[in-house]
Amino acid sequence: MITSDALIARFVADTASATRAAVLALPAAQPDSYRFGMAGAYPSAGTPAVRRINGTLAFGLSGSATSGVSVSPPQLPSSWTTATLTLFFIANASGFSGDVVFQATPGYFPDTGGGTSGTVTATHTVVTNAAQVAQVALTLSSGVVGWWKSFSPGLCIDRLGADAGDTYSPDVNLLGYRLAKAS
Repeated sequence: MITSDALIARFVADTASATRAAVLALPAAQPDSYRFGMAGAYPSAGTPAVRRINGTLAFGLSGSATSGVSVSPPQLPSSWTTATLTLFFIANASGFSGDVVFQATPGYFPDTGGGTSGTVTATHTVVTNAAQVAQVALTLSSGVVGWWKSFSPGLCIDRLGADAGDTYSPDVNLLGYRLAKAS
């Protein structure tokens, strides 16, 4: 019988060995998309509210100020040239409608330094009493995808609640995101 101490010791030994890289590497048959929840995300702008919606972790993004989260997606497969970032959120305040403006700031973290590639924005119109789960897509350029194939990716996802184009006053709840190969 293996004790929990033995399992912990083996895990520590395995993660310290050269096999760790193989365990963390993308599989040979690479999918055309990756979908992520908010586990591992952390606040990066404003004070997004941490919520559980039907057991799912979500971040409440303000309708009156910029608020957002940072996430660390995986390195992308070498076959990707451009990608689409789709955000999944709930906008369910009864009786409200308007536009929600999102901004994504892709970054990368090489061995030394780091940087960002500028921002991309997209707007979604929330219709009163419409379906609660919504999505908005943003296109990531070949420059971003190129970095994300070589370095550790980073991504800030913000709602620009104070922006003149954001006319939906209640919070929206960010549930997750998907990265998909566009080309």
